[in-house]
Amino acid sequence: MQKKSSEYIIDVVEDFECPYQTKTFRDAFRKWRRQENPYSFHVTKNPRETTFSESMVMVDEPPSKTEQGVLYRLSYLIGCVMILYLAVENILDKVIVHIMHAMGMQIQLFFWGSDLYGDEKNVFLVIVLINTLKYFLPVLLLHRFLRMPLRVSMPAHITRPQELLFGVVLTMMLSVGCGLFSVTNSDELEKYKLICNAVGVDDSRMVMYTLFTVFVMPILIELLLHGAMFQVLRQFGDTFAIAAVTFLASIIMHSLQDGLRIAIMTLTFSYFVIRTGSFWTAVVLHTVHEIYMFVLFYIETFESVFTPLWWIMMLLPCVVGILTGAYMLFHEPETERTLPKNQTFLKMRDKCGTFISSFPMIALIVICVMLVVISTVFSM
Repeated sequence: MQKKSSEYIIDVVEDFECPYQTKTFRDAFRKWRRQENPYSFHVTKNPRETTFSESMVMVDEPPSKTEQGVLYRLSYLIGCVMILYLAVENILDKVIVHIMHAMGMQIQLFFWGSDLYGDEKNVFLVIVLINTLKYFLPVLLLHRFLRMPLRVSMPAHITRPQELLFGVVLTMMLSVGCGLFSVTNSDELEKYKLICNAVGVDDSRMVMYTLFTVFVMPILIELLLHGAMFQVLRQFGDTFAIAAVTFLASIIMHSLQDGLRIAIMTLTFSYFVIRTGSFWTAVVLHTVHEIYMFVLFYIETFESVFTPLWWIMMLLPCVVGILTGAYMLFHEPETERTLPKNQTFLKMRDKCGTFISSFPMIALIVICVMLVVISTVFSM
């Protein structure tokens, strides 16, 4: 917490509070922030002086300007990597399919759609390749430019296991609630039946695709959202980092219905990543969500096949989890549910305005809006 005393020196690095992280993370994060890096915010201010110090260089601009500059550069970088994500998802898939089709392979893809048709092996290969590249390439670029050590970009140790349990309980509840309203007309959940469009469906390949979608893709998604991107944005406060990542996760879905569901879930994942101090919390919670979405989608698709027993099997863990969470909640009444209040020199509205002001970020928003319009028109 920043003090008002004129004798107090504000240090956004040393004063940064992350009580749920390990000492190893805190030390590594401070060390990374104090290194020469255009994406690290580490200015200090002494009110008794007329100049400010950043990177051991005396400058005349106020620290708010320095913070704004770092945030703008991050906005530019993140905007570029997210545009790359959209390019792989919406352009590279069509290029790969066109090349494979020209080589005589049995596979097709509608230009404005995402449904693949053809030989099951080719369909499975393209789906796995595109879904891996669209997350992995942006992650590589972020790590290349941010130069953030893995112990900072992917903190592994869960410092508060009980918070992970709370997260699982809340995720199950939200998954059922969001799923019942969004599964029927979900564009994003069409991924579960893509392989069904193949010629001659192989059960073993269907199982492999399901495992990839439910268990592997959450890791890839969270590497992008709650890896280095989330950790670097925490320099400007945990609340801002949560808001920025939630915003990005929702718009890249370029779907109004799925965007709202993803925003709710990403907000939940982000909160518990901070509360547990671990990146892997987001992976666990995302996997739980995907399992529920998968089951709800297939119950909706093959309603006549599923008996009430299927509903009981799906909802029973949720009921048990709620009861367990309620028990732990009442036995830990002193637990504080708020996040650390890390204040910087910019106000929240100024941070948000700066974050969406770079050209790549504006272009990203425009592209996502266009994709929403296109998908809406072609689905009518």
